[in-house]
Amino acid sequence: MDEALKALADGTRRRILALVSQDERTAGDIAQHFPVSRPAISQHLRVLLDAGLVSVRSVGTKRLYRADALGLDALRQEMETLWIGRLSQLKQIAEEEARAQQASDTWTSPSDEPPSAQPVSAEDASPSTARKTSDGPKPPKGEKP
Repeated sequence: MDEALKALADGTRRRILALVSQDERTAGDIAQHFPVSRPAISQHLRVLLDAGLVSVRSVGTKRLYRADALGLDALRQEMETLWIGRLSQLKQIAEEEARAQQASDTWTSPSDEPPSAQPVSAEDASPSTARKTSDGPKPPKGEKP
């Protein structure tokens, strides 16, 4: 797979592969689509051949290049394996974050509980303590509270 990825790292080779994936072509025909020499195209084709991405067949004196379906399929399978592994990791992380968010949305602190569920100390529940600590209005002198 390393050779295939190295071969595809070059933009010219990717465009050559796109051309020969549509139809068989000679090196001369391919060279007409690029601003480089025919020998340069031949070198690019050699790299693609060595990587298993292109195949060649001879018809008389012509050599016809085409995309190699087996080589491209092997590359696709390798990339898919990597991609699926990363997607599985992403799914796991997203699910963990969703569970953590759901847990924090459900209950974040004791102050978020409804008043009836909050604990009350004996001191807070005593009516006499409530009057002593109350900052509310005091009854006028002479009246009993």
